[in-house]
Amino acid sequence: MAAKVIALTGISGVGKSTLVRTLAASIPLEHLQASALIAEGRNVTGIAITQDQLRLIDIDENQRFLVEGFKRKTKSSSGLVILDGHTVIEKDNELILVRPAVFQAICISGMVFLADNPSAIAERRRCDESRKRPLESIEEIRRIQEIAQEHAIAICRFLSIELYVYRPDEIAAITAIIQRLRLAGNISI
Repeated sequence: MAAKVIALTGISGVGKSTLVRTLAASIPLEHLQASALIAEGRNVTGIAITQDQLRLIDIDENQRFLVEGFKRKTKSSSGLVILDGHTVIEKDNELILVRPAVFQAICISGMVFLADNPSAIAERRRCDESRKRPLESIEEIRRIQEIAQEHAIAICRFLSIELYVYRPDEIAAITAIIQRLRLAGNISI
């Protein structure tokens, strides 16, 4: 049986990784971060790179590394896989839309998009000393989040799957959706 894959998306600093750690306490799942898969792919080529540097280099090549790394990691998986990633990449002063074909290639069965108050995202970005995230204005974060959510809608339409939009503090509702999808015989939604 193949793995059931749910994409957990949202902009940088919205709380995706924190949410997955919370979910993992009550749901058996494998957490894969798109940025880590891309970085691993680049390391194989002899180019060590940090998570924050990824947005500055060839996005198409990064997406190829993502798909290859995802397939390699999930080749023998049969449980639930949560892919923590983005629908848009913030690169310098532009936004790059992640092609729907990337999500199609990794066979996602559902997508949860996390959206939060732009000021809360700005504060998380500012306080996270482990990363060099873009420090955008609250209005710019609002704009980026709207574009990312609109693109999530477009991706899900392209793939004919449902999109669930939640705030990161709606843990019970997100857990219920993930559990329902995990336990469904056919995760197609």
